[in-house]
Amino acid sequence: MSETSELVGPTIRALTQLGIWCWRNNAGKRGGVQMAPTGSPDILGVLPGGVLFGLEAKAPGKKPTQEQIQWGHRLVALGGYYGVFWDKSCAIDAVLDWRRQCQSRINSPTASLCCAPDRASRGSSPSKAKSVRNVELECTTKSRPATQHQRSAAK
Repeated sequence: MSETSELVGPTIRALTQLGIWCWRNNAGKRGGVQMAPTGSPDILGVLPGGVLFGLEAKAPGKKPTQEQIQWGHRLVALGGYYGVFWDKSCAIDAVLDWRRQCQSRINSPTASLCCAPDRASRGSSPSKAKSVRNVELECTTKSRPATQHQRSAAK
């Protein structure tokens, strides 16, 4: 399965239809030209309050590279969201959850102009994306079967 054709394109289209501003991010070198930094995710987007998120698509059985994991750690450390996904629905669920978290901060009477998410709110329950250390997204709908990698990581 091609990660780009099977996961990235359909995920971007679905997120865009839901009002999420996101785009395909091409990393590495092409024709001698440096694109986005090596390890940067397949999808980048911006959530309410200007919070950046990144999603790395993986075919079943594939794992993120060390560069991708490091990129995710750096984004999370700077207040963004990051996840690796093997299923379009899981990615959509995670981004919608992240958007709700950002919107609740904006709507708070004490919200500041800069509303980056705090670290404690991410990865705190199975319905949210796991921390970047586990670099995968869990499906929030119990009817969807987990991939082999998700089941083994949950043990």
